[in-house]
Amino acid sequence: MKFIAPTLSNTARDVRDTAIRITLYMYRSCGDPVRKFLPKDEPILRKKQLIWKKIFESFDEIDGKPVHKANEPSAEERKAQQVAALKAELASLRELAAGSNIEIPEELQPGNEHMKINPKKKKKKPGAAVGGAAAAETPAPAEKKKK
Repeated sequence: MKFIAPTLSNTARDVRDTAIRITLYMYRSCGDPVRKFLPKDEPILRKKQLIWKKIFESFDEIDGKPVHKANEPSAEERKAQQVAALKAELASLRELAAGSNIEIPEELQPGNEHMKINPKKKKKKPGAAVGGAAAAETPAPAEKKKK
């Protein structure tokens, strides 16, 4: 690694790419001892020099750590995209319903987005308490007789 570490900053691209491949191979083989020949993994270094970002992200992938790619949207962005898609779908469904004389529930009327749709609660039957007096009064199922 003493020979490879200086070649990571070489001006020739082929030399740098080969040095990166050798470094990653060494990291897969030896693990953390390779890191002592490289600069410390700091966010500032990852931002300023793309070669170190590439190397350290590859180390994270080898270690099985989650890596956030620049092209992938974050969780908040994905959620915002899903909300926008659902709002667009709701608007198109409202248009379809308006054109076909279908009654739209109050919760789905335009301007009522603040209303929450509550799931219907099941009504309990009287005397259906578990383990109570009603359970003691119900007869046990009859056993089937074998022939």
